Amino acid sequence: MVVGTAYPMGALVWLSQRMGRQPALSARRVGTFLALDGVFPVLFVVSGLGVLIPRLWTVLAIKAIVILAALATLILALAWFTACSMDH
Repeated sequence: MVVGTAYPMGALVWLSQRMGRQPALSARRVGTFLALDGVFPVLFVVSGLGVLIPRLWTVLAIKAIVILAALATLILALAWFTACSMDH
């Protein structure tokens, strides 16, 4: 849960510093990064709640949220690295 709450702040600080350097990030990479910054913490916070409250895993909605957030994180991470390889 700590990672899920601290990551978005750190990621935005990194993005802020990165935007000031050259070469600038492409719009696709910035959009992918911001989407990842929104989905990744959901995965960690909900999973952390599941660890703290094990009976939460019996709720179908929680399982669905974790699975969808994990899939979205994987897809966005792949999109980020694909964009990185296309920039070079």
